[in-house]
Amino acid sequence: MSGPEAEDRLWDPEAASTGELDELAARLEGQLAPLRAPEAPALELPAREPEAAAPPPKSSAGWWVAVCVAAALALWFAWRARPVPDPSPRVAQAPPTQTAPAPAIWRVEALDGENHCRPADAGDEDAPDLDAGSTLEDGASLQLGAEASARLSNGDAQLELHPSSLLRNDAGVLALLEGRAWVDLPAREDSAPWRFAVDGLTVETPSARFMVSAHAGVGIELDVITGELTIADGQGTTTAHAGQLCRARFGPAPVVELEPLECATSP
Repeated sequence: MSGPEAEDRLWDPEAASTGELDELAARLEGQLAPLRAPEAPALELPAREPEAAAPPPKSSAGWWVAVCVAAALALWFAWRARPVPDPSPRVAQAPPTQTAPAPAIWRVEALDGENHCRPADAGDEDAPDLDAGSTLEDGASLQLGAEASARLSNGDAQLELHPSSLLRNDAGVLALLEGRAWVDLPAREDSAPWRFAVDGLTVETPSARFMVSAHAGVGIELDVITGELTIADGQGTTTAHAGQLCRARFGPAPVVELEPLECATSP
């Protein structure tokens, strides 16, 4: 068969034979094959891993165990850090000894008129007179003439000796044996008391100003201007305050016996 009839039969699916259809399908397949996209490789999904099992819930008992362990460790470290006492026996230390103050050095600041200085070894009538700037040595005595005067100092302390007076230095403590003196004893930095002697009496004070008169074998007078004086007569003590005039009368016996000190307000 040829001509138009053959072509109509070729495209007539009902009139076409099975062989012709197969031939036509093969032809179409050959024509469409270049137009098709290449086949994509098959997707391969990774294998799923098995899910991890959820941890079991913590119990409160485990938490308390951790707290107890931490507390025990803290106590152990505190015990290790404790101060360890010294096992060696302690030796008792003696309290510091209080040393006696060095003897005071009294210097002659001013000297006017006739004077006589007798050294400690006595008997030396030819001892030179003192001059301003000299030191009244321990055990030495200073005697002034009827028209002489002297001023001695020991730091800030001052003593003015009047005419016809006799003064001696006994280990740094001035002793007025005869005459009259004006004394100014300020407070010391070490708070040590001042000591002054007058014809057998001992006067002690932390700070005071006073006038003192000594009449050998008769008595003494103390006129307290400022501060207070503690006066010892060998039998007791009497305290004289500022504004008081104190007298001590001696008995006629060679050994001096003191009557009780009479303190009266100065006029």
